[in-house]
Amino acid sequence: ARRLAKPEGPSSTLACQLADAVLAIDAAGRLIPCETFLGRSQFYLGDVKNGFSKTKYNKFEKWILSQGQFRIDNEDCRNCFAKMLCGGGCYAESFNNTGTLRALDEISCAFVRETVKINLYYISQIKNLQPKTFSLMSGKTIE
Repeated sequence: ARRLAKPEGPSSTLACQLADAVLAIDAAGRLIPCETFLGRSQFYLGDVKNGFSKTKYNKFEKWILSQGQFRIDNEDCRNCFAKMLCGGGCYAESFNNTGTLRALDEISCAFVRETVKINLYYISQIKNLQPKTFSLMSGKTIE
């Protein structure tokens, strides 16, 4: 979450938009930092009627910032070309699978890196073979 901040320093950036641009609301109207955390009561941050619980949000903020800075804190992530797209994996999936926040294992990392390479290849092909399509996506016109 771009707006989350460590008390002793500047704002920190997580790999996703957890609890910032991404927010889930369950059928009971509870606010949850991400839809992948649905069903986990420890992550309820408030409800639509009363808004965010400052105490719960602050507790979540401290937890995620202290445990979830994979692309910065994990050496393998810090040196990876795909870190800005992967960020060490999904926080919620990691928690759901392991009960804690962990960066991806080596097999998952290899899969993500290859997926990023494939995506970049196809993006470059579209850009080279169909530049007009790319310009339409960026809002720019080609002369």
